[in-house]
Amino acid sequence: MRHQSKNRRPRRKSSTLPQPAREAGDPIPAAVYEAAREFSRGKTLQELKTVSSTAPFNTIADDNPAVRGFLETLLKQGSAPALAKLERRLVNDPLSLAHPVVWCMIQRWYHFHTSIEGAMFSNPTMDEWLYKLISAWTEGITLGQVTASRTEPRNPRQGGGTSTLFLELKETHGWMPSEAGAAAKFKALRFLHDYYGLHKALKNAVPWKTESQAYRENSEGTIRRVSASVEAAFNDYKNNNGYSSKSIAVKEYDQFVRDAFIDIVKGHGGRHWITCALLSSLDHIQALQPRLQLTPALMSETYKTLRKHFGDSFLVPGGKHKSPRTTSLRELKPNP
Repeated sequence: MRHQSKNRRPRRKSSTLPQPAREAGDPIPAAVYEAAREFSRGKTLQELKTVSSTAPFNTIADDNPAVRGFLETLLKQGSAPALAKLERRLVNDPLSLAHPVVWCMIQRWYHFHTSIEGAMFSNPTMDEWLYKLISAWTEGITLGQVTASRTEPRNPRQGGGTSTLFLELKETHGWMPSEAGAAAKFKALRFLHDYYGLHKALKNAVPWKTESQAYRENSEGTIRRVSASVEAAFNDYKNNNGYSSKSIAVKEYDQFVRDAFIDIVKGHGGRHWITCALLSSLDHIQALQPRLQLTPALMSETYKTLRKHFGDSFLVPGGKHKSPRTTSLRELKPNP
């Protein structure tokens, strides 16, 4: 009884797909049709040998002047002159793009753009040379009949759902976020990180259920006591994260807490409103839109917009959180 090796790759099953005849004028070479037939009979892509004979650099790799000039210039003069020479050569010898040396470079550039590293860090020099080389190749491979053009960043602000603080959040350049869009995404995620961190700090600092009962019996005394705890928690949060904020007077803290308890009595979550009020005072949040007056209502709307944009599964560990209520007209009016 034969035993199949554990390391042996199982062969693909043959297919009975119809095999159309190659028509006159068909742009696909006959060798590619033969490769398709071999693939349908069970061969893997790595086993296909039919097309390999058409590769332009199997036997003449050492005789390619474009690649030779590129490598020589790279060692003598550096990357910019070498890439400039390759760009000029690709117009007249576009097949040089498929040389292993050149294609390796193109592959690495592509993988950078589609990686997490590429999403976090820009490389304008790489972008510029990729555009130049592909433009030269496009002109050369079409004998000057087609040229490549660069697209401009696109920001669909009119589509709705855009945060006032992060206007470039949806801006794209091609299929990827633009440089401004990537920066806005980083700042937006930081905003949400601060919201959740501060919301949790307030939860740990104040026994809200107990204090809500105390508020019904002694409102002003409870407000002052909770206000002091909120101020201490906010200062600790800023110190732990290296943040600074505008000065908040004691009466402002009292008003934040008073509004929170009013909401709690009505059956709403009070910590959300205090969190938004404190967020609006942080210097790095105010720097997002220096000319805009930041209010708790704006922070609340920004939070809800970003939650909808990113999604709960991406942002909130451990499951979904109850969304904050819709801001009332009273809350939309900033405190004097």
